[in-house]
Amino acid sequence: MVASIGRSPVTLLRAPAGFGKSSAMVLHRADLADRPSLWVSCRPERRRAPWRVDAPDTSSTIVAPGDGDTDVVERLAAWIGADEPAWTIFLDDVDHLDPATSARLAALVAASTTPHRTVVASCRTLPGWPLSAWRASGVLGLIGPTELAMSVDEVTTAVGPDHADRAASISAATAGWPLGVVAARRRLDLEPDADVAKPVSELASDVAREILDGLEAADLDLLTRIAVLDAFPLSLVGSLRADDEPRFARLSERTGLVVDRPDGLVELVAPLGEALRERLLDDAPGGTAILHAAAARAWSEQPHTCDAVVATIRHLVKAGRVHEALETARRSWDRFFGDGRLDLLAELIEAVPVRHWQDDPGLVLLVGWSHLLTGRAGRAQELFLGSALADDPVCVALTKLIRAQATWWSTDPVEALLLADQGRAELADARDDQLPDVPGHRRIDDYRLIADVAEVRALVLAGRLGHAVDRCEELATSIWNLEPMAVASLHAMRALATALLGLTAEARRWATDATAIAEELGVPDHPLLAPALLASGISAALAGEPERGAEQVEQAAAMGSSVRAANLLRLCDAAAAMCGRRSGSFVDRAAPARPARLPFVDQLLSAHLARGLLDLGDQVGAERLLRAHPPSEHTLAIWADVLIRSHPRREVARVIDHQAPASGPHGEIVRRLADATCRPPNAGAARLVTEAADLAAEHDLVGLLVAAPDTLLERPEIEAIDHRALHRARTIRADREPADQLRFTRRELDVLGAMADGHTAAQIAERLYLSLNTVKWHTANIRRKLGVDNATEALAVAGRLGLVTPPGDATGPACSERAITR
Repeated sequence: MVASIGRSPVTLLRAPAGFGKSSAMVLHRADLADRPSLWVSCRPERRRAPWRVDAPDTSSTIVAPGDGDTDVVERLAAWIGADEPAWTIFLDDVDHLDPATSARLAALVAASTTPHRTVVASCRTLPGWPLSAWRASGVLGLIGPTELAMSVDEVTTAVGPDHADRAASISAATAGWPLGVVAARRRLDLEPDADVAKPVSELASDVAREILDGLEAADLDLLTRIAVLDAFPLSLVGSLRADDEPRFARLSERTGLVVDRPDGLVELVAPLGEALRERLLDDAPGGTAILHAAAARAWSEQPHTCDAVVATIRHLVKAGRVHEALETARRSWDRFFGDGRLDLLAELIEAVPVRHWQDDPGLVLLVGWSHLLTGRAGRAQELFLGSALADDPVCVALTKLIRAQATWWSTDPVEALLLADQGRAELADARDDQLPDVPGHRRIDDYRLIADVAEVRALVLAGRLGHAVDRCEELATSIWNLEPMAVASLHAMRALATALLGLTAEARRWATDATAIAEELGVPDHPLLAPALLASGISAALAGEPERGAEQVEQAAAMGSSVRAANLLRLCDAAAAMCGRRSGSFVDRAAPARPARLPFVDQLLSAHLARGLLDLGDQVGAERLLRAHPPSEHTLAIWADVLIRSHPRREVARVIDHQAPASGPHGEIVRRLADATCRPPNAGAARLVTEAADLAAEHDLVGLLVAAPDTLLERPEIEAIDHRALHRARTIRADREPADQLRFTRRELDVLGAMADGHTAAQIAERLYLSLNTVKWHTANIRRKLGVDNATEALAVAGRLGLVTPPGDATGPACSERAITR
């Protein structure tokens, strides 16, 4: 901040008391070395406070008025008349000059300053100078309280080495207010274990006298009404009282008592808020409750965002209107769910003493539900079992359905199916008037829908795709009696199930219907639409357009991340793998939630990662990874591609033959490709591939032909097949075929991993039990395949390809496993 003083011909430091304006000018003056300077104190009657820093050279100080010479402007003009080529004048507290003197001083400044003749002035309220014109012409630089506040590093320096370990807490307590920092340091000098927040409170009366006593009564009344606010939008001030907003804007511009934040909100400077609250407690102990109630009303009139609701609830609680605060939270549950901030809502409610809501089944359900959907299943169970819910059979059934509904988040799909069945059965004889007060769920049918949606979700995550589609079909005749977003959610689920089955045309239709409903409702980015985007992405990948599919999967993952749906994000990982993505995991975005055990999803992921290892030449690693999970109708072709390279055809064929019949076109095509891979030459492989190509053309699944085993497509009898779908697949493969130099042997991957760990050639030889010449031969092959000339470049390229983790990065696996995430 001090370095920015003097960059303009006129620098104006505007801030309340205690922000070190005079100290900053003194420091700047000390940096001027031999340049002539003059200090003008425009407020000589100012009380000498212990933090006051005057100009070090009193012989160069003009005091006006009060020392017998009231015409400070004439004395300044005489000093300037010496015609020095460069000088700086320091004007301290210029806002205390009378209007006529201030105007004459402004004219003198405007006529005299140049880039080498500068003026630095301090004030608490803006003087009546033509500041707008000066700023527009580049003459004026304005420094406010935000720039004057001390950083943590500056606080560390200010408190000295003895208290450096307390610097962060001092900075937080004082918000960088220099006066508060000085007071905290002095207190610690006397009492090393003192509460560093206390000096700010102790200084509040001094600040009140310095800042507040000079304000007009109307300005002080306005600031008092907003003292209970933290950061807030300017429009909120108008909600407190009609004429407040223009007055507040003028007060902000004139005094610098308000800070503009980067997020568009404003807030009072830290010492001002503290002083106003101290004044409130002294003058009207009960007044704060009234002000909090007014603040809550004003926030409730703002646009209905989560931040506005949070502020409303907090002010209602501070106003003592706890019941109203809890009702506001209850009504806003959908808003918080849509914005992915249910954890914040749960924290707000649980911050209210439990006696106010522990006997309200609706609120207990909502808090537990919120915890389930943010990965805190343990806390949800505590609430469900340790409250009045446990004694109410209807509420017990509802908790089971709510736990089942959390399948996208962290509930095991098998457990979810069981919970849905149990909850439905237990609600069979329940009545609507027995339900707790939960917005949007006033009927038993609303909870039955929860069970139905939970069942479909669980069936998809469990890989029972045909059952999921059948269940959606059964629900098709009744869902139109339900609220529209529930209909959109079921359509999205049906789209995902049909996409995974390979019924891409049907999947696109259901995805489009789901999206259209959400757009009509004005919530096109609702998290419940994530399955529809996943369906579109998978359909694109199966159609041979993985790049377009990857974009839609990324959008679905963003929706899942917003609500921390860990299981859904794990499914996004599998969909991204189908689109060719082999690195990273969307689940990392869902902390603290972790996915449940999802065998179907794990099958898809392990197969695609094994394919990645196979592309790199790591046959052993690919088979080991593949065998970690049993095959499925979606992964049989990859199994055949990996196993046929090192196992007899009959053995591989037995693995294929033992699988259940396919449930859709996707499985039918994969089964034929896997079966053909196991056939010896001229034993029907061409017929099977032709049948697969016919199905791919019929259902727009040419992407499955693109991903067919290399050992199959490179056979002469298959290359000779004249089929439009196969021609298109070959064209796509040619555009994406990995270059030969990216095929690495297992030993080359081991050497590359050791290189990434920083080992020399001799150390690698010892570590891998190889001769030094063999290691050098492997490293030469690695450089050739990567197209580089030295080891440094090799590691750089390998890092970009995901083959290795850079040295010092502890997040990556060993190289032979890193290759999985290439």
